[in-house]
Amino acid sequence: MVILFVTFIVILTFAVKFVSKTSLFHIIEQCYQSFLDRFYTYQFYKVPRQVDNQCLQQNQLYLKLTTYINSLPLLEDTDFITLFNDSKSNDILIHAGTRHGMIVKDRFLGAKVSWIHDENDDCWVLKMRKADKCRVLRSYLQHILSVADEIIQRRRSKDIMLFMNLGYDDHDRRRNGRWRSLVFNHPSTFETIVMDSELKNKVKSDLEMFLKSKHYYNRLGRVWKRSYMLYGESRSEKSSLIAAMARFLCYDVYYVNMGSIRDESDLMLLVLQTTPRSVIVVEDLDNLVMDKSLSTRVIERIIYCCAEERIMIFTMNNKDESVVIGSAQIDFEIEFLCCDFNTFKEVAVSCLGVKEHKLFTQVEEIFQHGSVQISPSEVADIMISNRSSNTRALRCVISAMQLEIDNHEERLRNRSGKVLVPVAESESGGLFCKENVNLVNDFKSLYGFLRVGSRRKDDSLDFDNSTHQEKLLKSSSR
Repeated sequence: MVILFVTFIVILTFAVKFVSKTSLFHIIEQCYQSFLDRFYTYQFYKVPRQVDNQCLQQNQLYLKLTTYINSLPLLEDTDFITLFNDSKSNDILIHAGTRHGMIVKDRFLGAKVSWIHDENDDCWVLKMRKADKCRVLRSYLQHILSVADEIIQRRRSKDIMLFMNLGYDDHDRRRNGRWRSLVFNHPSTFETIVMDSELKNKVKSDLEMFLKSKHYYNRLGRVWKRSYMLYGESRSEKSSLIAAMARFLCYDVYYVNMGSIRDESDLMLLVLQTTPRSVIVVEDLDNLVMDKSLSTRVIERIIYCCAEERIMIFTMNNKDESVVIGSAQIDFEIEFLCCDFNTFKEVAVSCLGVKEHKLFTQVEEIFQHGSVQISPSEVADIMISNRSSNTRALRCVISAMQLEIDNHEERLRNRSGKVLVPVAESESGGLFCKENVNLVNDFKSLYGFLRVGSRRKDDSLDFDNSTHQEKLLKSSSR
């Protein structure tokens, strides 16, 4: 009898092991769970991806919930998961898949809950026993938010994300929103950026003050945000400063592609979809729009729509041609000037490790006696290309500076039709030339002609339709 019993136990054990490795065990488990569900009453909560049916704004709870679910240890037991390779290591990352009906189980304070993915409505559905609802629901949701915030903060300390907007007519926007992201790999920091040291410290101090001012803004009833305007020609380190600011703050970067924006309302809705702790960037604003009043409205709309904990950065190529922004619109203006001798020495220390050199005297004389239109970034590129020899690198910089002076004088001759003849040096080292007054007048005439011509061009965006119609109505009424 004992032998039969032992034999039965052994056979039963092998049978259970065999069944556990087949789909039959899964079917039995589902049937058992379905049987138990008949004795409990469940409450269901839907967490949609979009706040509304028009897909105008993403649900922040959905994004944080997805981050939380991807961190669950029980995620590996689900039927369908997605594997990724970390870009900075060989680790395999496990994410929840988007298969319809996929179930992820979780436990909190002794309560069993399940998250079910509904692909048709593009949402997560929380399944919880009604008996546990009053006891754990609110604390469980707070737990999800705190864990997700901690994960996002750890991720931002390592990786900053760059978001770029899709076109309004893109078919995928309704499902996943207008923004697409990738890891922001720009290496610039405040330690490596080439700019005036005093200005750099002012920017850092301003950002530090902003990070500490949340309660101050709330006490005044103001939105906790800040705006910057960067002026400077191309290759003047504007993009590097933006990257340095984002890394200093550990904020994600949202790059607004104005060419993919339909109208003013579309721009406002796009800004509303950005997340907290982000930098919103609109580059080369003066090249994207031709009308100054239109440029002002673009800035106003972005600043108006931005919620808390956001930095807005606008860039323009030329401050003289830019929109005159009141102090109520832009909080901090930064102008990137051409390279001077002090900046040159900082670049030399950074790129070559050279604090003093016999050729520095010649470089200083060129800066004193000539109009050198060269950016610190261009000087750095020359030094980096010739870094094997400090002397050769400095001589190449001198040649580039001299060539730039010659090209600048040639451009002046072509524009004015007059030859510049240096006749004397001022005490400050500048050059006087004959017919200087006539040259300035010629420049003013040329600048006025260009301004008149630019006003006749059509706007590249449709933001100005309403203003144009108002002007037509006023003219017709007169």
